[in-house]
Amino acid sequence: MGQRKFQDIEMANQKEKASYISWSGVAPVLAIGSDKGSVVFFNRKNQRKIPCISKHGKRVSNGDWNKEGNLISGSDDKILTVSNSVGDTLFDSFIVRGEVTNVRWCPYKDDNKPLRCIAAIVSGKQMLYLRPEDQKHFLFKFHDNFGKALTFEWFDHNKLICGFSSGIVSVISTKSTEPGKELYQTQVGNNPIECICANFALKKLAVASQGAVKFFNLGDLSEIYTD
Repeated sequence: MGQRKFQDIEMANQKEKASYISWSGVAPVLAIGSDKGSVVFFNRKNQRKIPCISKHGKRVSNGDWNKEGNLISGSDDKILTVSNSVGDTLFDSFIVRGEVTNVRWCPYKDDNKPLRCIAAIVSGKQMLYLRPEDQKHFLFKFHDNFGKALTFEWFDHNKLICGFSSGIVSVISTKSTEPGKELYQTQVGNNPIECICANFALKKLAVASQGAVKFFNLGDLSEIYTD
């Protein structure tokens, strides 16, 4: 067996602590966000480290890489910023009026026609749909009885599966003709949704809540019962 090798990657400033970390899916690049707002891009192949001190003004809390190798990062300063794998800021940063969580790029199948759009939960009460390159966007508010939005996944390129503190899971449209329209929902229980995971090949959804996992059909959120 070969020896394991460990490597220390220093932050931009010794006083900073890592608050977010994520590997790119298309390049050997690791992004490390700090509690002070900086982001370090580390290329494992060439060992190059690029510290970006002024990416954000406060703690980097979340982010997501897309298939083009670009990172969108969100922070406590309520700003979303898109960077490439060497730390260059690609577009104007977008200011959000609320706490941003679970920012995620929209998936797409045709690499020749990338969908450069993102969605993110805002203050647990709204969903932001944004095209960073021109800042075209819309916000839609969730029903009050849903409680706080805790997590979500993209469903194709024009729907979102959202889990709420009320125990509700809802499928919501992002189409320009019906933004924010609820398509269907299910009440998983009375406890907060902790995690959701979709398998689009099997067309099934796994939902974790209160230490248990239940399974549902993606087409209508009908529950799948197992022996």
